[in-house]
Amino acid sequence: MNPFQPSSELLHAYLDQQLDEPTRLAVEAYLASHPEAAAQVAGWRQDAQHLRAALANLRDARSQGGS
Repeated sequence: MNPFQPSSELLHAYLDQQLDEPTRLAVEAYLASHPEAAAQVAGWRQDAQHLRAALANLRDARSQGGS
C-alpha cells in the first residue's frame, strides 16, 4: 500500500476549499504528521491572504478616484 502524499495541486485545492470531505480529511491527516508540508501550506495561505488584501486595497483606491 502506498502512503498518501498529496500533490501541490491537491494542497492548493485544499487551501481553496475545493476538496470533498474524504480527501480534505486525508490531506489534514497528512499535514498533521508532516510539519514541513504543513508549514509550506501555511505559507501559501499567508501569501493568498496578503494578495487578497493588496487587491482589495487596489480596488478601494480605484473606486475612490486613485490610479
